[in-house]
Amino acid sequence: MLPSMLEMCRSAVRLLALAALTNAAAWTWQEDAGRLELRTSAGAPLWAFHWGSEATKPYVHPLTVGGGPSLTVVRPADHPWHLGLWFSWKFINGVNYWEEDRVTGRPAGLTTWTNVVIERFADGAATIALDLAYRPSTDPHAVLHEHRCLRFSAPTAEGGWTLDWDAEFTVASARIELAASPVNPARTSGGYAGLLCRVSTNLTDWRAVDDRGRVDLAIHGEPAGAVDVQGRVAGRDVGIAILDHPDNPGSPCPWFLRLDRAKAYALSGPGILFSGPRTYEAGARWRLRYRVIAHPGAWTAERLRTEWETFRAAAAP
Repeated sequence: MLPSMLEMCRSAVRLLALAALTNAAAWTWQEDAGRLELRTSAGAPLWAFHWGSEATKPYVHPLTVGGGPSLTVVRPADHPWHLGLWFSWKFINGVNYWEEDRVTGRPAGLTTWTNVVIERFADGAATIALDLAYRPSTDPHAVLHEHRCLRFSAPTAEGGWTLDWDAEFTVASARIELAASPVNPARTSGGYAGLLCRVSTNLTDWRAVDDRGRVDLAIHGEPAGAVDVQGRVAGRDVGIAILDHPDNPGSPCPWFLRLDRAKAYALSGPGILFSGPRTYEAGARWRLRYRVIAHPGAWTAERLRTEWETFRAAAAP
């Protein structure tokens, strides 16, 4: 873990807070055991972060624009291990950290966390830092450690907001292999792991665009710096954009996208293991940075490129 990462997270959020003090009165905080929620002045949630004992992995849900209907869904019947916006490896050394047993609700590979530190600000900005460990359920020793810092921006006047997701991984005492389910020749299955967003059916007229101008399933399996899943909710165009930082391993990585309107199933995220497994020696360290933007309006490829350039140019903490 980088000892100074939390302080750098704090500094970044303070800068965001100074830029949005005039918006402070519109937002209130609600914190319960294992849940932090930002609400509008009318009491509607803008977003909520969950890390309580009922969670098998920390996650963000609901994810809204301006406190409208949630753009994410948690534990849908078809895949009850989908958790709104969340991060999960698929296989570490052949052990499955993704799927959960439908009877016990537990995965074979456990994701655990400690040292949750939260700072929240009157304008709706927040920073959340935590330490995570990954281990087989049959072994008390972690094979991989992570320090994660989540920086939520103050909401805009239109109810949009940004989440910067910053994680540093350190391999424990032995070599590890990270892998996803193999991608079949038709690229209709496999390849998912990492940061994913499961989109709610509250969002209608689903469509997707990437920063290179591809749309819908033409995006799946192709390298992209950013992908936006968008549609309409409560009569307005909104979207969820995910940006892959160019310093991430393998960036721009192939994108994972499922967009099945008939089955009401939309799942999107950067496929860091889409092209194959990655092996790391004991003590190896690497960093993953993403930006998630909940926004009003229907974004174009050009707008995505602009946002990606802004993300790329931002001073790295």
